[in-house]
Amino acid sequence: MKHSFHLILIVILIKKKIKVYNKKISINYVGMGKCSQLWNEIVKNI
Repeated sequence: MKHSFHLILIVILIKKKIKVYNKKISINYVGMGKCSQLWNEIVKNI
């Protein structure tokens, strides 16, 4: 029971992170240089 709760918590955290990244990507999508810089950041954080 405790283990599955922990997994759910991780999934929620990941989803929140993805939402934040999607916002950042859509904001920076205009400048392709900024966008690729952002992708490097995402890859580093994963």
